[in-house]
Amino acid sequence: MNENVRELIAFSCAILIFVGALSMAVNYYQHSSKLLNALLLDSGRQDRTVQETLEITAPLSTKGADIVSMLTQLKDSNVVIEVDGYSFHPNMDLEDMPVHLISVHRMYVPKHNRDASGRLLRIQYR
Repeated sequence: MNENVRELIAFSCAILIFVGALSMAVNYYQHSSKLLNALLLDSGRQDRTVQETLEITAPLSTKGADIVSMLTQLKDSNVVIEVDGYSFHPNMDLEDMPVHLISVHRMYVPKHNRDASGRLLRIQYR
């Protein structure tokens, strides 16, 4: 082979190796940048000197359809569920429960009644 061809092949290989190393360096830079950003966010969450304000959320509400589905699992608990003044007891049979009194499209706000030990006794939906 001619000397010029050998130099051209060697120069092409050098350029190919340089471009490959450059692309690997850019890839490593992007990954280290993401890692440093994640570390900064994590250390910011663990910093106890940072004061954050909490948003006040709307009161918890439940759809009537969710209450009806809860009534199917009522036998597994000892909690009385009261919807609009009508009580559903755990010992009631599912077929005997007047679920037609519950509006499935309405949003209900729950109120939990507990005893002194913190055990849930009754959930009232209004």
